[in-house]
Amino acid sequence: MIGDEIEWICPTQDGKEYQLNNPKILDRFNISHDVFNGYWPQRQPQWDGLAYSSKTSTLYLIEAKSHNTEIARGNKPNDSDNEAKISNYKLKCQRLRETEKTIIRSYQYEDAWLHKYYQISNRIAFHLKLKSLCPTENLNAIKLIFLNFIDDPDWKQEKKQMSEEQWKNKYHKIYLEMGIKDESILTNLDIFVINFDSKKMTEK
Repeated sequence: MIGDEIEWICPTQDGKEYQLNNPKILDRFNISHDVFNGYWPQRQPQWDGLAYSSKTSTLYLIEAKSHNTEIARGNKPNDSDNEAKISNYKLKCQRLRETEKTIIRSYQYEDAWLHKYYQISNRIAFHLKLKSLCPTENLNAIKLIFLNFIDDPDWKQEKKQMSEEQWKNKYHKIYLEMGIKDESILTNLDIFVINFDSKKMTEK
């Protein structure tokens, strides 16, 4: 799938997922513990998968989906939010606007970046943040993978299974609504969509 020999960092054997500010991650790659201070609130996105290739010194950031309704809106403030939560919300919006500007040189698609496709945009933001730190002694490249499962049997009864064509159409729609007219921009940034046949997971 990735075409590289990798070691899985997470999920761990007991199913734990990591944030990138986890000391285990920072120490492993000799990244300062304060690298995310002021960049994002302490509570960061949790990654479905983190994998590392010692051969190429590449860290893979993986966000996985098994049906399209998992790509939900997010990052919305509530009227009852206290001052700290409002501050965190503003900080996230600031970073996502910066990411939008970096990718498409525009602020025309803010709803898509800040809210509608928040689970996509925040992963791109962290990907770019880590890329800005490279190269380091044992970290040469960062690649972001949106991993989508085709015909996941867990969703057969709910009729939420997704075909490869449906996933392709979904991400094409997402990118257009985010203002990404040319998907080669993301490829050049090492951001990829991979659709994986769920049947291969059970094949011997």
